[in-house]
Parts: sequence; structure tokens; C-alpha cells
Amino acid sequence: AWQANVWSCQSLVWRRAAATARRTAATARLTTRLIHTPHPVQRRQAGSCGAFVHTSMLLTPIQVLKKRCIVDGTLCFDDCTRLDECGVAALVELSQSSAALKHLCFKSGSFSCSEDFKVFAQSLGNNVHLKSLLISGNDLSDESFSSLLNSLARNSTLTLLDLSHNNLRGASCKLLANLLKANSAIADLNLSDNAFGVWGCQELAEGIKSNQTLTAISISGNRTGDEGCQALTDAIKNNKSLRRIDLSCVQLGAEGCKALTACLEQNQTLAELILYCNSIDDEGCALLGLSLERNCGLMSLDLSFNDVGDAGCKALAAGLKRNVTLAILDLSQNSFGFEGCQALAESLSQPNTKLRSLRVSGNCVGIEGCQAFAAALEHPHANLSSIDLSSCDIGHEGCYALADALMVNSALTSMNLAGNPVGNQAMIALAAGLAVNQSLVEMKLCRMHNFDQSSDSGVVNEGFEKMAAVLKLHETLATVDLSGNMLSDACCDELAQTVKLGRLKEIILAGCHISPAGCCKLAAALEENTSVTRMNLSGNCVHDSVCKVLALSLIKNKTLRSLDLSSNPMTTEGIEALVDALQINRTLIDLALKNCTMSKDARRAMNEKLESAQTRQVMEQLFSNSVYLAGKEIPADVKTIITNCL
Repeated sequence: AWQANVWSCQSLVWRRAAATARRTAATARLTTRLIHTPHPVQRRQAGSCGAFVHTSMLLTPIQVLKKRCIVDGTLCFDDCTRLDECGVAALVELSQSSAALKHLCFKSGSFSCSEDFKVFAQSLGNNVHLKSLLISGNDLSDESFSSLLNSLARNSTLTLLDLSHNNLRGASCKLLANLLKANSAIADLNLSDNAFGVWGCQELAEGIKSNQTLTAISISGNRTGDEGCQALTDAIKNNKSLRRIDLSCVQLGAEGCKALTACLEQNQTLAELILYCNSIDDEGCALLGLSLERNCGLMSLDLSFNDVGDAGCKALAAGLKRNVTLAILDLSQNSFGFEGCQALAESLSQPNTKLRSLRVSGNCVGIEGCQAFAAALEHPHANLSSIDLSSCDIGHEGCYALADALMVNSALTSMNLAGNPVGNQAMIALAAGLAVNQSLVEMKLCRMHNFDQSSDSGVVNEGFEKMAAVLKLHETLATVDLSGNMLSDACCDELAQTVKLGRLKEIILAGCHISPAGCCKLAAALEENTSVTRMNLSGNCVHDSVCKVLALSLIKNKTLRSLDLSSNPMTTEGIEALVDALQINRTLIDLALKNCTMSKDARRAMNEKLESAQTRQVMEQLFSNSVYLAGKEIPADVKTIITNCL
């Protein structure tokens, strides 16, 4: 038995030694690859539920981090990445020594243990380069959180702090309040989706009273209720720095609105107020309407997903008539109807109303409500630049009224009519209105096919053919979204001509039942295109033959940057043609092939092609001096080729 135990121990030691040797060798190989080769095209493994392929081996060598410092100064770790002791040491050295690293992002358990996190947290006190820090979904312990805040109290350069989804409670808010009293650099604080309630909000309020640098704060998704909101509003009554506050999903009701009203009457610097998804009814809106009459600072108000009825709309409209600063109002997904719409429309016609964007989607607007808004758009004093009437059941008559308004209105630049099923004649009328209009820049006409009409072919033929013909000649329209409609080959002919003539910048045709012939016409048009930068053909009939036409176009195209071909019946043959084209094309940087089928061997072959010398050269230009370990955070102007099937 004694000898068996010895053998067992020796076997365990050997196994551990072998595992260590394998990890060391793998780390060396991966380090060499990361240092000496540019970052490859981003890949997802089939069947991995979309998880990016990353391991902790990416994080240990300081040389890797230094060699691959991201273009815009951002280093991000996601839930597929774990920082061990070695990785933390390398990160601390890099963050303190490199002036290029400005933004750090840790998502969903990026640290192996709390001790590793404390080592990193303690280094922040002396960091003079970091500008923003996001620690989201890491479920920080009280000890770890205390260590972080103690260091941040000494930091004088960090301006953005995101601590969302960390299960922070009232005691944590007390520590945060002390930080706000001591720190004079943090300007943007995100505490959304934590676990603190009234007490936590009251503690935060004490910190905000003494702070004069915070410009934005979010406590959305916490259970603060009316009582917590009252404490917060009392704290910001005399605040001169706070410009944006997010109180969405905090169980806010009439009493909370009363506190907000008192605050807005006194505070004239708050510019954006987000009250999305609360329990605000007509009584609360009546109070907010009064505050709009007296406030001259608020520029954006979000009341979407509440319980605002006709009476609430009337109260808000009365406030708008006297308000001279509010530019954005979101009332989506509430419960008002024609009377509320009529009151809002009347306020739009007032000479002193400064409202520029109005969203009323998902309400009972109906035909009469739409006609009221259309009449307001025709008024000489109408300055509205964006209106969202999606899913409002506006009917044919509503479309006719809007078409007439388009002919005379010169201020509107964006219109969203998605989710309003209409017929042929209504679409023809809209096309006629658009033909005269010379100000619209963006138009969304998604899901407007009336599948229930038996006597009318809906917008399958003549309606959208007329619309496509107008798009071909329109001089200002840059973005059009026709997703979810049934587009005929004749319509695709017109759209292809539009693409060739170079009028549009973005064209979205997802789920439009486009035939292979129609897809081929659109694909071929890209060869001559000089303006379209984004095209979405997902959910259509893009077969291998279409992919080959696309590949030929991509070889010559110099403008397209984003192409979505997800959920199409292409196979390995078609994808191979696209990948071959990518080795020549220098402009396309965002290619989506989600839900496409490839064998494992074909996937391996595609990986080799994508990492060829020419493709590597392109990626070197895109990701030069970058650390891209998270696979999710990248600069806005440097997207990646996403081939979900690879």
C-alpha cells in the first residue's frame, strides 16, 4: 500500500510537470505568433455559441502587450479571457509605462482571483495615462471594491468609470460617495444594473452634493424607487456640472416625478434626462409638463416604455409650447392615441418650439394621429428634423397625408415608417412625395408589405418599383432600409441602377425575399459603385453563383466597407470565392456570414487563405500597434471581418 501511494504521488507529479511543459510550449508558440505576425482576421468557431477563441496564454508576456497596443489606446478583455498573476503583472507594467494605453475594459470575470484584482487596483493610484476604466460583470467583493476606490481617490487622470453589472450594494455606494468627495477628475460614472436600492442611492447623493466635476451618471436598473430618486434630485438641485442623468428602470412613479419637477425648476444645467421603462403615468407627465414650462436647460427627454396616456401627452405638449430648449423627445411604447398625438402636433406648430426629434413608435397613433402630424409637418414653423412613426398603424390614409407633407417640408431629414403594413397605392403616393422632397437623408420602410391583402399584391410590384425608381434620382437620400418586404426582380433592377449611379451610402435589404437573379443584379452593380459603403443582403437567396458575382465586383470595388450576407443558402464554394476576392480587395473590412454552412476542412482552408500574405498586409494596416484580445471592442472606424462560419 505504501509503495502504491508513492507511485501514485510520482504519477501525479509527472502529470503536473507534463501539463506545465505543454502550457509553457504553447505559450511560447502563441507569443511568437502574436509578436511576429499581424493580428489575423477575427474568427468564431462553429458550434461555440459565438464565443471568441481566446485563452489566458494570450495575456502572460509583457512583450505581447507592448507589441500589440491598440490603435485608439484601448485594451479590452472579455469573458473568454482570464488574467492570471503573470498577466496582471504585465498589465500593471504596461499601464504605468505606456502613454499609448488610454482605455481599459474588463468584462465578465476577467480576473482569476480577487488577489490579482487588488494588485491591479493598487497600481491605478499612480497611473498618469489612463483616461477610462470599464469593469463590468466582475462581481467584485467588498474588499476588492474598497481597494479599487482607495486607489482611484489618488488618481487624477481617469475621467470615465464604468462599474455596471457588478452586484454593488448599499455599502459599496457609501465607498463611492467618499470617492466622489475626494476625486476631482471623474466626469462620467456608470453604475447601471447593480443591486443597490434606496439606501445606496441616498449614500451616492451625499457624494454628489460635494462633487463639482461629474457631468454624467447612470443608475439605471437599480431598485431606487421614488425615495431614492428624491434623495438624488435633492443633491443635484444646485449642481452646476451634471449634464446627463440616466434613471431608466428604477421603479420611478408619480412621487419621483414630483421630485424631478422641483429639481428641474431650479437646475438649469442638466441637458439630458433618461426615464425609460418606469411607471410614469399621466399624473407624472403632468408634473414633468409643468417643469418644461419653467426649465430652460433640458435638451433631451426619454419617456419611452412608460404608461403615458392622452392626458399625459397633453400636459407635455402644453409644456413644449413654452419651452425653448428641448430638442429630443422620446415617447415610444406608451399608451396614448389620437388626442395625445393631436396635442403634440399642435405644439410642433408653435414658433418658439425647438423640438427637432420626436419618437412616438408603438403607440395608437392611427390614421387620424398620423394626419395630425402630417399637417404639423406642412406648417411653416415646423422645424422637426426626425420623426419615428414605426408600428403606429397609420394605414393608407396616413401615408397619403405624409406624402403630401414631404412635398412641402424642407426641414425633415429622417423618417421611420417601419412596421406599418400598407398597399400599392400608399407606397406609390410616398414615392411621389419623396420625388419632390429634397431634404430627406434617411428613410426606413421596413416591414410595410401587407400580406393580408388578397386583392392587392401589396408592395411587391408597382409600389416598391416606383419607390426604387425615385431613389435612383434622389439627390439627398443617403440611407434607405427596405428590410422585411417582398422585392421583385424589377424592383431589384431599379435598385441596382441606384447603386450604379452612386446616390446612396447605405442600403439595407435584409429578408426581402430577393431571388438569385435579383441578388446577382445588385451584386454586379457594386462593380461600378462609387458611393455605397454598407449593404445588407442577409436572409435572401444569395447562392454560390451570386457569391461569385459579388467576388468579381469586390475585386474592383473601392468604396464598400460593410457587407452582410448572413442567413443565406451559400456553401463552401461561394464563400471560397469571396475569400479569394478579399485577398485583393483593400476596402471591405466588415463581412458577416453568420448562419452559413461550411465543413471543417473548408473552414481550415479558409483560415489559411485569410492569413495569406496579402490579407495579412491589409490587417497589419488595420490593427497596427494593437492589442485585440477581447474580440469585441474595436475602434468605430476600424471594424473587423467577421466570418461567423469560419
